[in-house]
Amino acid sequence: MTFAHIEALGFVDTTRGKNGGIRLSKDAERVSIGAVVRKTEPDLNLLECFDPRTDHCTISTVCRLKSILRRAKGAFLNELDAHTPAAIGALPSAAIVAPLIPARRVR
Repeated sequence: MTFAHIEALGFVDTTRGKNGGIRLSKDAERVSIGAVVRKTEPDLNLLECFDPRTDHCTISTVCRLKSILRRAKGAFLNELDAHTPAAIGALPSAAIVAPLIPARRVR
């Protein structure tokens, strides 16, 4: 997905050129991360059986895993709905980056 597509969805404004950049087009407290994910990732099907058009699984009608994963996907999106870009931006940058970077020993 390109920034042009995300801009077309109304989430960001882009400006080209030397002083250009990208900024949120909506108030960062008024849009949920869940809304952004739903619009930018329209196919959140974890398995082919989530979509009747692609479901070729022979045990799909009796599979218990499918309903568990559907509920998990719903819980995931509900959690994202509870958060905004403003809340993420309020975190200290070290709190966001530090867990992602493994510690390295200095020699």
